[in-house]
Amino acid sequence: MIIPRGRTILVKPDPEQDRVSESGIVTPDSVELERKAIGTVIALSSWRKLWAFFGSPVRVGAKVLYGVYVGESAVDTKTKEEFKLLYVSFNKDNEVLAFIR
Repeated sequence: MIIPRGRTILVKPDPEQDRVSESGIVTPDSVELERKAIGTVIALSSWRKLWAFFGSPVRVGAKVLYGVYVGESAVDTKTKEEFKLLYVSFNKDNEVLAFIR
């Protein structure tokens, strides 16, 4: 099990959307350099009490939007599932771009 520390959250990325359009056109990876990803918050660090105190939307089960190339990748050794550790703060240095409701 992966347990986030400090100001980080553990996010399970949602499956990537298909890069083939309905008409069969394939979009290469190089086209979108600033791709975004959506994931679900799986675990919070010990900062969860402080985030709750300030009314932050950081909660287990919340959907988040983040940059594909941010954060640290982590793999659970037992289940082989891939996760992202993302930094969350109260200022503009967040790796989480938005919370999706």
